[in-house]
Amino acid sequence: MGVARIAEEEAEKLLEKYGFKIVDRQRKASIITYVNGKPNIGFVQADFIVRKRGKTFVAEAKSGEFAPGISEPSTRRQLLEYEFVYKPDGLLLIDMNEKLIKQIEFGLPEERKERFILFVIGLIIVSILAGLIFIYIQAKLF
Repeated sequence: MGVARIAEEEAEKLLEKYGFKIVDRQRKASIITYVNGKPNIGFVQADFIVRKRGKTFVAEAKSGEFAPGISEPSTRRQLLEYEFVYKPDGLLLIDMNEKLIKQIEFGLPEERKERFILFVIGLIIVSILAGLIFIYIQAKLF
C-alpha cells in the first residue's frame, strides 16, 4: 500500500473522529476551460466529500514538508478550484503531519474590501445627487 493511500486512510479516521460522515471518496467533477472560445473538458478530484451538521465539505488530505500549508500556492489553488467546481458549504485541509483538520475560507484582503465599500458609498451618493438634480429640473419645468 502506498504512502498516499495510508495517509488518506488516516485522514478518513481523523474525519470520523471529529464527527464528519464520509459521503464520497476520490469524487471526480468535470470542469470546462475555454481557450480562445474552444472548450477543453477536464476534471478535478477531491479526496473526500463529507457532511457534518447538515453541511457538505470538500476535504483534501495533505502530507509532506510544504503541502499541508495554505501558503503553498499549489494547495491554495487546488482548494480554490474545489470551491469553484463543487460549491461546498466549506473546505477542509487535513494536515496529516500535525493530524489537524483546518477549515479554509477565502476572501479579499481588507484593503480591497474597504475600497469596494467606498466605491459603493460613492455610487449611492452620486445616485442621490443625480436624483435630486432630476427632481429640481422637473420642478423648474412645471
